Amino acid sequence: MAGWTCAERFSHRGDVPDSPGWSDEQKETVERMRAELRELSTAVIDHPHWATRSA
Repeated sequence: MAGWTCAERFSHRGDVPDSPGWSDEQKETVERMRAELRELSTAVIDHPHWATRSA
């Protein structure tokens, strides 16, 4: 993300530099965690407990 100077936008921190973006390691970690979240979400949604609940 592009940074900005305090004069362009309000910022209590003053000038904000350009973001360096995510490293390859960070990208891999996020993808791994998102995949785990999808697996766990499916496990919860498909759990037999929900068949015992009335709507």
